[in-house]
Amino acid sequence: MRNPITRITRNAIATAHIGLASVTLHTRPGWHSSLAVRWEGTHRARTLRAISTQSPLASGNTRQSSSRGPFLPLFALIGGAVGIAFTTLGFVDLEAAKNGPEDGGEMAGDFRPDLPTYTQRQVSSHNQLPPDGPGVWVTYRRGVYDVTRFIENHPGGERIMLAAGGPVDPFWGVYRNHAADHVWEILESHRIGNVEEGAKWDVDLSKVGDPFALDPVRGPELIMLNTRPCNAESPPSTLADDFVTPVDTFYVRNHFGVPLEQEQHTLLVEVEGGKTYEVDLDELRKMPKKSVIAVVQCAGNRRKDMHLFKPVQGILWGPGAISCGLYTGVPLKDLLKRVGVTSERGGLHHVQFEALDKYGSSIPLSKALDPLGDVIVAYEHNEEAITRDHGSPLRVIVPGHVAARSVKFLKRVVVSKEESHAQWQRRDYKMFPPHVTPDTADYSTVPAIQTMPVNSAISHPTPGDRISPSDATMPVKGWAWSGDGKLITSVEVSVDGGSTWAPARLDQGKEWVEKNVSDPDAKRDALVSIDRGWAWMKWELDVDTKTLERGKELTLMCRARDSSGGEQPRSFDLVYNFRGFNGNAYHKVTVQVASK
Repeated sequence: MRNPITRITRNAIATAHIGLASVTLHTRPGWHSSLAVRWEGTHRARTLRAISTQSPLASGNTRQSSSRGPFLPLFALIGGAVGIAFTTLGFVDLEAAKNGPEDGGEMAGDFRPDLPTYTQRQVSSHNQLPPDGPGVWVTYRRGVYDVTRFIENHPGGERIMLAAGGPVDPFWGVYRNHAADHVWEILESHRIGNVEEGAKWDVDLSKVGDPFALDPVRGPELIMLNTRPCNAESPPSTLADDFVTPVDTFYVRNHFGVPLEQEQHTLLVEVEGGKTYEVDLDELRKMPKKSVIAVVQCAGNRRKDMHLFKPVQGILWGPGAISCGLYTGVPLKDLLKRVGVTSERGGLHHVQFEALDKYGSSIPLSKALDPLGDVIVAYEHNEEAITRDHGSPLRVIVPGHVAARSVKFLKRVVVSKEESHAQWQRRDYKMFPPHVTPDTADYSTVPAIQTMPVNSAISHPTPGDRISPSDATMPVKGWAWSGDGKLITSVEVSVDGGSTWAPARLDQGKEWVEKNVSDPDAKRDALVSIDRGWAWMKWELDVDTKTLERGKELTLMCRARDSSGGEQPRSFDLVYNFRGFNGNAYHKVTVQVASK
C-alpha cells in the first residue's frame, strides 16, 4: 500500500490517533511561528495507514524510494513518534514507518520494568546543563534518557537542547536521519528509566523551522532515494558513458540539510595541544595547488543487492552510489606542515575532519602525509567551484578511501592521538562478520572502514531492458574500481550464468583527460592519479545477439580483479554484514530478449 499524504491547510486543525498516542496540530495564519504539538506517550509503537490525497507522490509521479517506503518529507509518524516540518506552501505530510526493528524483542523506548519510573515533572526539571541545572533528560516513547554527557558529541550540536526536559519524538520527525537502528542503539545506551504513563507534552517546534527548505535544486536525472536529507544515485546513463561524472548527475549523500553558501569561510588547522593555523579561501587559492581524478563511493553502494540476499540496515542503494570527479585544491600535507606536522610523532596518528553541518570523520595521519596519497583540501570540482550538494566551500578528498572520509563542508582539521569521536567514525561505517547481529555488535571491537574492496557493476543495459535480436550486437558497459590505489586488471562478463566468461575492453580514461582537461598542470596531475588507481576503470563488451535465446530472460553478470589479486566473490554469503557495507559480489542484470 502506498504511504499516505494528507494535505492540511493553514486554517485547519488536524488530530491523528495512534493507539494511546494523540497529536494535535494547531495551524492558523502565521503558523510558522505558532505551530505546537500536543504529545502523549504511547506504550507500544503503532503504524498508521491513512487516506491518500493530493500529491505527486500519490499519483506515482516520482522516482524516489526508500528502504522504509516512499520518503514523504514534511510530516512523519514513525510508529508512536510524531514529526513536523514546514514549508511556505503550508501543507503537512503523513508517513507511516516502522519505529525501529521489531522482531519479537524490545524496541527503543519500550517500558522496562527493571528501571525506575519518573513523573513528567521530574523529567521536565532536567532541562539545563550543569552548573546551571541538574542535567538534561529527554524522553522517547516511554523511555527516559540522561543525555547530559552526550550533548557535546551530538552531531546536531545544541539543537538537542530544543528537546531538553521533554520528548525528542517530534524533533526526530523533522530530522529524519534519526530513523536508523544505530541511532536507537545510541539512545538506549543512555537509558535511565521510564516516564509515567499518560505524560502529556506541549512542544513548540517554531524554533526548528524546516532544515531542508533551502536545499539546492537537484537535477531530474538523479535517482532520488531520500529527499530529506537528500540521498540520490547517479543514473545508469552517466555511469555507462561518462568517465568523469558531470556535477548535476554526481551522486549525492547528505546526512543533514545542506549548509548555505558563505561569503567568508575560514579553515582551522590545528594540532591537539599544539599549534593552530587559520586560512581563508582566498589564501588557499594562492597556495600551490594539486589536481586529482578520484572515485567517491559510499560504503553502502550496492546495498540493495546484499539486501536481496539477506535483509540489511540502511538506505537501499543500487550500483549508483559512486561517481568519479576531477578535484583541485591544496595538498593536506602542505597545510599540516604549517602547524609543524611532517611525520607521526608524539603519539599523533590521526587527522580528524569536522564539517559545518557537524558531520565528522578521520583518516590515519600516515595517509595524509604520504606524498603519493594525494589527499587534498579541494575548492574545485570538475574545474568549477564546488557546489553546495558536493561540499562547498571546501571538501577534503581522500583518494582510494570510502567517501565517508572525504568530508564535505570542511571547517576544521585536527591532528590527534585518537580517531574522531563522531558517531560516523565510532558507531557507523563499520563492517562486522556475517554472524554478528545488531544485538550482538560491539562497535569498539572493529575498525572504521577506510579503504574498499574491488567492485564492478553493469550500467548498460539496465534491469528489464528489452534486447532486440535484430541488432547485431548488444553493448554491455559498466564501471570497476578497487580501493587503496589497486588498479583494475580485468573485467569479465557472462551471459550464461557464469559457465563461461568473456573479457571486456578496459578504458583507464587517459584519452578523456587528454581531450577534456585544458589546464596543463591539472592534466599532468590527472594522468598521474589515474596511474595511482584513484580513478575507476570503464569497460565495455559487445555481445553477439545471434548467440542469445529469443523470447527468454537473460541474466548478465560481471566480475573484476585488481592488481593485488583481489576479485569479487560470487555471492554475498562471505561478505554479508547487517549494515550492508562493501557489497561487492558479482553484479547481475536481468533483461528480456525479444522473440523477433
